[in-house]
Amino acid sequence: MYFASWTTIIMPICYPGNAGQPYRPSNGSEGDIFQETFCYRCHNSPICPIPNMTRAVDVDHKDYPKEWKFDSDGKPTCTAFENVNNMTAKRNANALKVLFKKLDDAQALAQAIVDTTNSQNTAFTIGPMVSKLRSICEEVLVCYSRES
Repeated sequence: MYFASWTTIIMPICYPGNAGQPYRPSNGSEGDIFQETFCYRCHNSPICPIPNMTRAVDVDHKDYPKEWKFDSDGKPTCTAFENVNNMTAKRNANALKVLFKKLDDAQALAQAIVDTTNSQNTAFTIGPMVSKLRSICEEVLVCYSRES
């Protein structure tokens, strides 16, 4: 196996003349490398029927999975592959968007509290704003703890 980084394994074979053709590992070792590269790191892994179908039917059979093929450079690939690390990153990015939105709300509310304390009638308006600020901060903590 050739490692491009600690999270990426590169298939050690490349056949530019096979670009676009169905791919089937030529032996067990090549199949292990392919599955380590794609199947075991895929979001679809536990329920994906593709690896079993590649063993069940011949590469020329009409039911051979179209997802296993040589890419445009002639490297084996699985077009159904969804990197589980990317899925986690997307989920974390969405959680961060929610956190930042809540923090923006908290900052705006804190500014309103400051503005209110500098004006008249602070006793009537500051209490509910502090409660709302506390509520937003608690929501931020809940979101953060879910993603950590």
